[in-house]
Amino acid sequence: TIISIIKLRNRNLSIKLSIASILLISQIILGWAVIATKLQPIIVASHLSTGIALFGILVVTLISLQHKMKS
Repeated sequence: TIISIIKLRNRNLSIKLSIASILLISQIILGWAVIATKLQPIIVASHLSTGIALFGILVVTLISLQHKMKS
Protein backbone atom coordinates (compact mmCIF):
# COMPACT_ATOMS: atom_id res chain seq x y z
CA THR A 1 0.00 0.00 0.00
CA ILE A 2 2.79 2.43 0.85
CA ILE A 3 4.50 1.71 -2.47
CA SER A 4 1.22 2.35 -4.29
CA ILE A 5 0.75 5.64 -2.43
CA ILE A 6 4.27 6.76 -3.36
CA LYS A 7 3.94 5.72 -7.02
CA LEU A 8 0.48 7.18 -7.62
CA ARG A 9 1.04 10.58 -5.98
CA ASN A 10 -2.69 11.17 -6.01
CA ARG A 11 -4.08 12.49 -2.73
CA ASN A 12 -7.56 11.06 -3.29
CA LEU A 13 -6.32 7.53 -3.95
CA SER A 14 -3.77 7.80 -1.14
CA ILE A 15 -6.52 8.56 1.37
CA LYS A 16 -8.60 5.61 0.13
CA LEU A 17 -5.63 3.24 0.34
CA SER A 18 -4.79 4.48 3.82
CA ILE A 19 -8.37 3.86 4.97
CA ALA A 20 -8.20 0.38 3.44
CA SER A 21 -4.98 -0.34 5.34
CA ILE A 22 -6.50 0.80 8.63
CA LEU A 23 -9.60 -1.31 8.00
CA LEU A 24 -7.44 -4.35 7.18
CA ILE A 25 -5.53 -4.02 10.44
CA SER A 26 -8.82 -3.58 12.31
CA GLN A 27 -10.21 -6.65 10.58
CA ILE A 28 -7.24 -8.74 11.69
CA ILE A 29 -7.54 -7.55 15.29
CA LEU A 30 -11.29 -8.14 15.34
CA GLY A 31 -10.79 -11.60 13.87
CA TRP A 32 -8.52 -12.42 16.77
CA ALA A 33 -11.06 -10.95 19.20
CA VAL A 34 -13.86 -13.08 17.72
CA ILE A 35 -11.84 -16.20 18.44
CA ALA A 36 -10.67 -15.01 21.86
CA THR A 37 -14.20 -14.09 23.04
CA LYS A 38 -15.72 -17.30 21.69
CA LEU A 39 -18.10 -15.66 19.21
CA GLN A 40 -19.56 -12.82 21.27
CA PRO A 41 -22.31 -11.32 19.06
CA ILE A 42 -21.14 -7.69 19.28
CA ILE A 43 -17.59 -8.63 18.28
CA VAL A 44 -18.85 -10.82 15.43
CA ALA A 45 -21.06 -7.98 14.18
CA SER A 46 -18.13 -5.55 14.35
CA HIS A 47 -15.93 -8.00 12.45
CA LEU A 48 -18.61 -8.41 9.77
CA SER A 49 -19.23 -4.68 9.39
CA THR A 50 -15.51 -3.97 9.15
CA GLY A 51 -15.18 -6.61 6.45
CA ILE A 52 -18.02 -5.05 4.47
CA ALA A 53 -16.48 -1.58 4.86
CA LEU A 54 -13.10 -2.92 3.69
CA PHE A 55 -14.68 -4.52 0.64
CA GLY A 56 -16.55 -1.29 -0.13
CA ILE A 57 -13.51 0.96 0.10
CA LEU A 58 -11.54 -1.44 -2.11
CA VAL A 59 -14.28 -1.38 -4.76
CA VAL A 60 -14.43 2.43 -4.64
CA THR A 61 -10.63 2.63 -4.90
CA LEU A 62 -10.60 0.26 -7.87
CA ILE A 63 -13.26 2.26 -9.69
CA SER A 64 -11.39 5.52 -8.98
CA LEU A 65 -8.13 4.03 -10.22
CA GLN A 66 -9.77 2.71 -13.37
CA HIS A 67 -11.31 6.13 -14.03
CA LYS A 68 -7.92 7.79 -13.50
CA MET A 69 -6.20 5.40 -15.91
CA LYS A 70 -8.79 6.04 -18.63
CA SER A 71 -8.23 9.80 -18.51
